[in-house]
Amino acid sequence: MKTLITILFMLFATSAFSQVKNKQDANGNYIQTSVSKAPAKSTGKTFTDSRGNVLPVMQSAKGRLFVVRISKKKKKEYRQYLN
Repeated sequence: MKTLITILFMLFATSAFSQVKNKQDANGNYIQTSVSKAPAKSTGKTFTDSRGNVLPVMQSAKGRLFVVRISKKKKKEYRQYLN
């Protein structure tokens, strides 16, 4: 019974964060506003990994530094944040 209550609680807790943000236009119709990430800025610096690959260092909207890596199998981009 406790596990069922825990699962239901987690379901309701996560659904509260996934709500779509809307705004209303002049006619009273609702328009979905998309949540988009702010574009990353280039810092002009580079990062050299242990294999000798030189990657440009980028800065996120919150000021964190990262490099963009691309997986070999799926060709998907990943952000590797720097300490």
